Amino acid sequence: MERTDAERRFIEAHPEIRVVFDPGFPPFEFFSQGAFTGLAADLLHAALKDTGLTLVPTPARNWPELLDALKERRADMAAKIAYSPERAQYLLFTQPYVSIPVAIIVSANESRIRGLADLAGHRAAVVRGYDGQRQFQENGPAGVELVLVNSIQEGLRDVAFGEVEAFVGNQGVASYFIEKDGLANLRLAGTITHESALRMAVRSDWPELRSILDKALTRLPAQEKQALIQKWLPLRQDARTPPWAVFVLTGLFLATLALSVLFHLSSRSLTRGIAEKTRELQAEFTRRESVEKALRQRDLHLRNVLINADAVVFQIAPDGTIAHIEGKALARIGLSAREMTGRPVADLFGDNPTVMNGLTRVLAGEQTRYLAEISGKHASIMASPVFDENGALAGVSGVATDVTSLVLARKRLAESEERLALILDATNDGFYDWNPAANTAFLSPRWLETFGLPPGKVPDVLDAWRSRLHPKDRQRILATLEEGLSRDDIIEAQYRVVDPSGRDRWIQSRGRVVARDASGRAVRLVGTVTDITGHKESELRYQALFHAATDAIMILEQDRIVDCNPATTALLGYSREELVGRCPGDFSPHRQPGGVPSPELAARILTRSANGDQVFDWVHRRKDGQPVDVEVSLTALPSSDGDLSLVLARDVTQRNKMREVMIRTEKMASLGSLAAGMAHEINNPLAIILQSAQGIQRRLDPGMASNAEAAKRHDIDLARVLDYMRERHILLYLDGIREAGERAAGIVRGMLGFSRVRESAREMADVNALVDKGLALAASEFDPKTGYDFKHITIVKRLTPAMPPVHCAPDQIVQVVLNLLRNAAQALTEAAIPMPCITLRTFVRNDLMTIEVEDNGPGIPPAVLPHIFEPFFTTRKSGTGTGLGLSVSSFIVTENHGGSLTVSSRTDVGTVFTLALPPHPPGARTPPPAATP
Repeated sequence: MERTDAERRFIEAHPEIRVVFDPGFPPFEFFSQGAFTGLAADLLHAALKDTGLTLVPTPARNWPELLDALKERRADMAAKIAYSPERAQYLLFTQPYVSIPVAIIVSANESRIRGLADLAGHRAAVVRGYDGQRQFQENGPAGVELVLVNSIQEGLRDVAFGEVEAFVGNQGVASYFIEKDGLANLRLAGTITHESALRMAVRSDWPELRSILDKALTRLPAQEKQALIQKWLPLRQDARTPPWAVFVLTGLFLATLALSVLFHLSSRSLTRGIAEKTRELQAEFTRRESVEKALRQRDLHLRNVLINADAVVFQIAPDGTIAHIEGKALARIGLSAREMTGRPVADLFGDNPTVMNGLTRVLAGEQTRYLAEISGKHASIMASPVFDENGALAGVSGVATDVTSLVLARKRLAESEERLALILDATNDGFYDWNPAANTAFLSPRWLETFGLPPGKVPDVLDAWRSRLHPKDRQRILATLEEGLSRDDIIEAQYRVVDPSGRDRWIQSRGRVVARDASGRAVRLVGTVTDITGHKESELRYQALFHAATDAIMILEQDRIVDCNPATTALLGYSREELVGRCPGDFSPHRQPGGVPSPELAARILTRSANGDQVFDWVHRRKDGQPVDVEVSLTALPSSDGDLSLVLARDVTQRNKMREVMIRTEKMASLGSLAAGMAHEINNPLAIILQSAQGIQRRLDPGMASNAEAAKRHDIDLARVLDYMRERHILLYLDGIREAGERAAGIVRGMLGFSRVRESAREMADVNALVDKGLALAASEFDPKTGYDFKHITIVKRLTPAMPPVHCAPDQIVQVVLNLLRNAAQALTEAAIPMPCITLRTFVRNDLMTIEVEDNGPGIPPAVLPHIFEPFFTTRKSGTGTGLGLSVSSFIVTENHGGSLTVSSRTDVGTVFTLALPPHPPGARTPPPAATP
């Protein structure tokens, strides 16, 4: 076919055409076995077969939706549509390819309606929105009661059931449904003069496609087109003689018979006899007509019932030929009454031994009923032989009912029962189905085995089950059962039973009430039981270990605590209820020792735990605010969502403190070894330097007689020499030499304190007196380098009277108190505290003589606090501190006296040093009591 350039460009640009169709308009267009089919579909495929265009059919739910799809251009064309001015606003129409009359369909027994004019005074059905409705309203007679239906099928069935007297609609579609649904009691009474011209239509902006379709339809061979129309539109007008004609012909026959008799018989008596006979014949004819009408009405009613049921009614001749068959279910096996009538059963079902065996039996005179599978469907077939008045076989009558859904349901039920049995066996579960009202039950073999009951029927189910319950669980479980029977949710419980050998076994039970009687009493409880003895014993062992563990154990889901053991509550000082649901970071300081915020560090560690176990140090904060050092092991637990973690936390606070002490002791021991080696090497030169400086100063003193005599002998004015030395600062240099030497000697003396335990005299001393002596020494000090002066610091003494004496080296304890007071004064002065204050306390705590030195200074930074007792560690400027004061003090208290020196500090609040001494240091002998007079 020749095409224009515009048509070729259109085909290249639009290789797919979206066709919208009405699936409820057979035989013109409909869905059959998932395909777009019908007269319009065949013509469209024939028209486009050489174009290379591909059709994409889309069914519409109804006619208005089809028009909307075309208006909104969700579809490109329709293969079957009638022209109207309104539709021409958005569609381009081809020339008509077929004209179909608008038909009037009536019941086969309806003799009053022969055409359009006869519908006056009757009820007529038309499909809402179809062209037939408009044509009927324009051309129909007055006085017709119009009934709108949703489909042609609905209208035809309304006629078949006598709901309306006629249906007016497309003759082709009506013909299709009459054939498909087996509506043999309907006939064509006539047509409306208007014929519905069907066309194809495309979207208004695609004139090229309309041109392609018009050319193809025009050049389609007439023979091919006629064959397609004959394939889909075989309906012929019924030519049967109506009953009224039979009545008229019968009357004419009787009248002719009467005239003939009158003509040949002139006897009056004969005439009367003929008239009487004529009346009898007319009465008999009227009676028979009434009986036949009643029979026809009953036949119509039965036929309609069978047609609309899921059944097929059939009659078979003695030779095995199908004499009659009809029913809606025929469409399910892909056959029609027209195809089957007149054909031998063997031609259609010869390969189905079940059907042929049943036919053989019924033709042999046996009434049969059997199930057969036909074209994938299951049918229940009931057939009976029919005999004539002589007892000879006249044929077979029967009904085939579609029971596919029933057969499939039974098959699924059997499969479900088998599957349930396999599942219960594979899962080691016992199953029960118990009627509490009647105390009867179905108990699976596994259920009986679980409770140690013998196979077979259990006479008293409740008593048998109750007898197996563990005495400690019996009351609880019976109460659970009683409560569960009153509601409809799941009844779930774990309990112990005692098997025949006396061994305890753990049971997991799940059940539910599924049926109740009219009074609401439970009459059916179904469920399963599982022997969980092994699992439960493992769980109990785990719980025992969990609760007995001395380390804190926490179970985390994502980052929240879902369970913890008693050791966790002891470690953190919170109850379990306070801990569950919160993050471990909630019980931590804001920052960890490294300076990283606790939440940030915790998130990092949790992320790393997905790749393997994590072991790390952490600092928690107890409920009372005290920090606690822990060593944490974090392990991801296997779970369905992978969000569970196991946390083991061990309190290592004391271990860390001991480690610090050991480190400090090692440092002190190293320093002691160094000091011991250096002492003699440094002390001798220092002694010479100090003695030389002192000697120079003494030999310049004019007050000494020896100096004056030597100056006189050499004619030197000693006073002028001193003036010269003062002017040249030589005397200051000598003072500096002495001061530096004394300071170095002090450092050496401090270092020597680490090298050995000094054999200072020990005695029973008054703690308060030691504090007062240290305070007196400090009060006389003024440091020009730091500027601190005790006269400007408020001293608060809170000394406990009558403190027990302590066995110690008094000068060493005074030295410690003095060092602590100096440190406090220097911190207050450097921070320029407006109202500096030092508080001194003495008291007895845990049998230890305790001294506290507290200041209201700036506090010690957290990063510095761990290092303050280390030798040579200082935060002061060079030349203002040796870094040995606190380390020497700690050494004196811990090593020489077996006590402790601790510190606590809060930024911007102050610092507290606590010195605790035992009454009698380890290894010291208790002094004898004083003699009494």
